[in-house]
Amino acid sequence: MIYRFLTFGVFAAVLAVIAVMGYQVKSLSDKNDDLTTRLAQSKLQSTMQANIINQFSADREYMDQLLTERAIRSAKEKSKLNETIKNLKDDIRNIQCTIPQSITDQLREPY
Repeated sequence: MIYRFLTFGVFAAVLAVIAVMGYQVKSLSDKNDDLTTRLAQSKLQSTMQANIINQFSADREYMDQLLTERAIRSAKEKSKLNETIKNLKDDIRNIQCTIPQSITDQLREPY
């Protein structure tokens, strides 16, 4: 009779262990599914952020190119303007202008 209770106790213990293990497997399976879903969302978000960073990098390179072209164009225009001013100053040096004495006298009169 004790042998029967002992056999029943061992059998019940084995069933309890199997039930606990089954519950833990189900719990871990649910947790694994949740983590897999979160991982997929994280990968998607990471990909989106990488695309945004790439777009910003391309935009920055384009803006750098525009600014460089603008600086070069501005330097050329400034050089051309300085050359024009120099030529005009040289032209003015060769011009002689005489103001008639009557006009000079009128300018010296008080208002």
